[in-house]
Amino acid sequence: MHLYLGAVRGDAWEPDYEAPSTAVAALVGTRFGEVTGRLNTHLLQRGVASLGGSLFVFSAAHGAEDVADTLQRLDDSLRAMLSEGSMPAELRRG
Repeated sequence: MHLYLGAVRGDAWEPDYEAPSTAVAALVGTRFGEVTGRLNTHLLQRGVASLGGSLFVFSAAHGAEDVADTLQRLDDSLRAMLSEGSMPAELRRG
């Protein structure tokens, strides 16, 4: 799973199979590098190694409970970033 921080394309798209943007620069850019680094810190503090805050690797050794726990830790990390003000306004939903 690859974490993408940025604008999502406006047309109808299938999030399970298509990229959230058709702009290559947006997909590979470093515009939100500081935010990704902060997310990585929060995840590490919660026991999740995410390869720099941008990539999550799951294998057959990870069961449903592991995935649910990781998602909860991601949610906790994002909420902490909102609380501390390190999430830019353009990445927050209104």
